[in-house]
Amino acid sequence: MVRTIPDDLRKVPLTAEDCRSARALLGWGQEDLAARSSVPRVTISRFEKGTSTPVVKTLEALRSTFESAGLYLKDVDGRHRVFINASCWLVAFLKASQQIAIGDRIKIDEGPDETLVLRNVSRNDDIRAAGAPLGGQWRYNYARAGDKGIVYEVSPPRQDPDYGDVCQVSYRLDPFDIETAIRRA
Repeated sequence: MVRTIPDDLRKVPLTAEDCRSARALLGWGQEDLAARSSVPRVTISRFEKGTSTPVVKTLEALRSTFESAGLYLKDVDGRHRVFINASCWLVAFLKASQQIAIGDRIKIDEGPDETLVLRNVSRNDDIRAAGAPLGGQWRYNYARAGDKGIVYEVSPPRQDPDYGDVCQVSYRLDPFDIETAIRRA
């Protein structure tokens, strides 16, 4: 079965303002977007300044790059547009034999003592994860029990004095579960 983005999210055209806003939400510079989308930085710069309009193929590449990072554009009422952030993250506690890779399908369940369990469906492995942070600007999109998604970024493991090897796992919610992202917004 091929998974696709719901049609109503695909029909909203990407504007220069949308491009700037999406980069800001993701914390990306123009160079970051260029590297991830294979669109030259100068093309992105001209588009965002309004001095040129890219061809459809370029706009699709930019949109696809934002969507692969879990950011979807939705038209609310024909005049107002919002971004739906379907991107989530968590901190995983790895054992030596455990792996998480880009493209892995995962499911998040409740664990003991306010922790979470990352169920790596692709590798048939359960990985302990930290519970939600108590504060901070990125707390709103920390993993929640019941999430299902696809991993798009994994930080290199680092050594934590209390937990051993830990890494940050970023995933986008399953495209069929986009309603979950809308409810979170």
